[in-house]
Amino acid sequence: MDIQSSILAALIPHSQGEKSEADAAFSTAMQLRLSADLFTGYHKFLFETIAKQSVRKNTLDREILETYLNSSEYDDDGKTKVRILFTTCRESSVDVDKLRSLIPMFIEQHGSKELGAILTDTAKILMEGAHVGKADLKGFEAAKQYLIKHVSGIVGVSSSPQGLVSGSFDKFWENYQKAKSSPDYGIKSGIRELDAATGGARNGELFTVAGFAKEGKSQILRNWAYNAVVRQHKNVVYASLEMSKDELMNLFTSLHSTNPIFKNTDGVKAFPISDGKLTPEDEARLQEVTEEWENNPSYGMLYILQMPTGSTVPMLRNALTSLQSIFPLDALFLDYASLLYPETRMDTTTMQVTSIYKSLKDLALTFNNGNGLPVITAHQTSRAKREAVDKSENKRYDMGYLSDASEVERSSDMVAWILRTEELKASREIKMGMSYFRRGRTPPDWRCSEYYDCSAIRNLGQVASGFGSGPSPSTDPSIAPGTKTDFTHDL
Repeated sequence: MDIQSSILAALIPHSQGEKSEADAAFSTAMQLRLSADLFTGYHKFLFETIAKQSVRKNTLDREILETYLNSSEYDDDGKTKVRILFTTCRESSVDVDKLRSLIPMFIEQHGSKELGAILTDTAKILMEGAHVGKADLKGFEAAKQYLIKHVSGIVGVSSSPQGLVSGSFDKFWENYQKAKSSPDYGIKSGIRELDAATGGARNGELFTVAGFAKEGKSQILRNWAYNAVVRQHKNVVYASLEMSKDELMNLFTSLHSTNPIFKNTDGVKAFPISDGKLTPEDEARLQEVTEEWENNPSYGMLYILQMPTGSTVPMLRNALTSLQSIFPLDALFLDYASLLYPETRMDTTTMQVTSIYKSLKDLALTFNNGNGLPVITAHQTSRAKREAVDKSENKRYDMGYLSDASEVERSSDMVAWILRTEELKASREIKMGMSYFRRGRTPPDWRCSEYYDCSAIRNLGQVASGFGSGPSPSTDPSIAPGTKTDFTHDL
């Protein structure tokens, strides 16, 4: 059996009783920096499937493999070859001690093969000339540039993107084609006005939702993350410094219970879940909700990262880098930025926020060897700025509401605000606006419906019976015309 198959054999349990051994093997593999990028073909698909199941704390068996195959792009012949590979690996015995010796060999083989191919191509360019991409390369200078460009990609010379413009157009066109062909290129919130204006957060961008305490910042982040995972099939890390993993599990599960696929517009409320006081009917509904999420392979990964008190951006980066070796990350949601600590002690809160936001922007730009990562976070406004909103004629944040934390706007690529006044609470709505967007214009203010009991937010007019039922929406001259009737997509 080849080395790729031998490694997979150690990660697949032969029976349910051997799950603990497979879990130990996977933990060992992660410690030794085994990643999906080292595998090829069907082996890569199988490793990524094992990784997804491991993160979900589940065993990969034949039945679960079939659900992943059915949602894959393989034809019947490809699916058959994956099944044969899975069976071969499951019937082979490779223990953890053997795995510890295999992985360094595998990594070295991969690196040697990649480096050998680069050196061969470089020699050919130097001695004979070669057609690379759309260009004919020949001679010392061309060979030197080719070697520098490709070797730096192997060893990770820099954590930030750099290089000649003339050597970067392959990546330029790759990004363009991705934006052109995929409606889900950006990480979208599901909030109609926000997505229409931004197209979603992209690699390298830092998006911020600002608001006062207890007015829905975290609720917006959870709905945004949920939309990315369930409807865009993205892999998301939700890093929390405010809530425990158990609390977030309750809230995300309650939110999922409002999904139209369950035909239960009231959902299963979050607080009775946490208190263990569900009715028998809701317990049955909750069982259906959790089983559907657990077993739906089309959903992306939602990884809850509970950060300890005193965490810094470098600590967050290290955690993300470890997760990136298990499955490709599409976005980070951070709840929320100012709960992090700066790397060095700062004299004022403003200085702390400045340091943290600069570091978060650097993380968004340089993560994964410069490929970048969308980072979506929240910022708490001051009590004075919030009180000024209540005194204003249009009940909205003015241009100076971030004057005590100006780095939030400087480092962010988009800043939106959220507002929940007494009037809005009565109509079960929240008001939102966008104060800054680096790539384009900001839209007029808008409103959303909110269902606090299930932590859900919806576009106005998307409200089914039972969801956020209450007084009719009030009029507001600052809200965009047509907002209450133009309903284009679900959250």
